[in-house]
Amino acid sequence: MHSRLRQQWLTLFAIGILVFGVLANELVVGRYLAPRGALVPYTASTIRTFQVLAILGGLALLMRVSIARALKGLRIWFQPAEADTRPLVLSLAVPWLVLLLVAEHGQPARFFWLWPVQAVVLVACLTRIRSSVSAARRVWKIAGTLVVCGLVGTTMLPAIAAAFRSGWSGRDAEVVHVVDYVADLLHISGRARVSIGYQFPTKDWILTFAAIDPLYKVGAEVDLLFRYFHRVSNTNHCPEGVAPDDEYRIVQSGTFTNGSDPYFDIPPDRRFHLLRKFGNYEVYKRS
Repeated sequence: MHSRLRQQWLTLFAIGILVFGVLANELVVGRYLAPRGALVPYTASTIRTFQVLAILGGLALLMRVSIARALKGLRIWFQPAEADTRPLVLSLAVPWLVLLLVAEHGQPARFFWLWPVQAVVLVACLTRIRSSVSAARRVWKIAGTLVVCGLVGTTMLPAIAAAFRSGWSGRDAEVVHVVDYVADLLHISGRARVSIGYQFPTKDWILTFAAIDPLYKVGAEVDLLFRYFHRVSNTNHCPEGVAPDDEYRIVQSGTFTNGSDPYFDIPPDRRFHLLRKFGNYEVYKRS
């Protein structure tokens, strides 16, 4: 009798956690608890993390018996077999645990390089654990409904809609179009080496790091696009991004709020004339 009553209370507690996880979204919290009805990005990210943990915790309590049976069936994962999966588990678990210990909160980009392995593990879990868990079909329907409800009122739905419009990888950045344009001009002339200058807003630490590692320079990421997409080498290695013998110069204009400093103080050079504009990027060529 006591065991049955305990199970009923655990079930009610799990349902309460699920409902609380769905209702405690950033839209509700921002409307009733934020001073001006708006949340800073860090707070919104924390709320989403709390929602995911609450929903997963509630589902785990509802499916506690089935999950326990499934975990017993997963012991084969860690036994030597013809297709040994232990390297896959270690390749994800070890760096994942290290990053969880050392990475600062609110920086999910630290984990992006692990995403290919994470995707494989998630697919394996969904296919293997789903077939092992003997939960009622209505539990999975409730879980799917709660996940959809948890996404309502967040920024996830607009992001998903944008992905359907522009593809899974999104639209190419304007600088990619700049690189393609300049590379096409070089390939037409039959060249793969040229001096390209970059007049971009930058930060002070670029020059400090450049004194130790020459790979740090203004526009280093654009050099990588030229090199790996088009096999074009930039002979301009100046940390400031521009050199007197530049043949092309790419200038980024606009208002910047990401902490970047203005351009380096470069006198205007009348030898350069505008070729084309791509958004807030301008491509110049020396006469």
